[in-house]
Amino acid sequence: MGKKARVILQAIKFRQQAHLAIITNEKKLDEVIRNFENAEWSTGYKFWHIPLSKLSYNNVIETLKPYASVDTSAFQKYKFPEETSSTSKRTRVKVPEVKNDMLAKIDQFYELQPNKQFSAATGKLYRCMLRIFFGWYNNKTDEEITNNDIQLFLKAYFEANHFSPTYKRLMVTALRHYFSEIGRTDIKF
Repeated sequence: MGKKARVILQAIKFRQQAHLAIITNEKKLDEVIRNFENAEWSTGYKFWHIPLSKLSYNNVIETLKPYASVDTSAFQKYKFPEETSSTSKRTRVKVPEVKNDMLAKIDQFYELQPNKQFSAATGKLYRCMLRIFFGWYNNKTDEEITNNDIQLFLKAYFEANHFSPTYKRLMVTALRHYFSEIGRTDIKF
């Protein structure tokens, strides 16, 4: 790479979690940085970031040393998350697998509706969301679901997982679409 590039490491908050910002203008480092586990590009701030831990911090320094001068001055008095908190990484509530008959019904429903009202990617997303919903109510069919079931699911599942309002709206849209298409006019959102 010739002359060594300069990289600045900075602690940031991302989705209420400590992350390590890897700031550089050297585009040649992108390939090296994108190989870090859980590396994400911030389109707004124009830097890479990864979940911050003592191990990830040391790994970044050691990996980038051959390519760049790494500025770690922001971490002189920094206490890493594992050293200051005993809380574990947030985990999602596990939902049981959908029963095969309901799974087949969901898959068949979306196979019969290619590009009808939405893109293939949206159909795939809705299918995944329906699998989560019907996995939650694994003992019920789509004919047995009530408005109350949907409201309880939305409240319990989204509070337990701390999902964004946008994700919740997508779930509601997927459910609304499915139930309206199978003729369940009694289901209201």
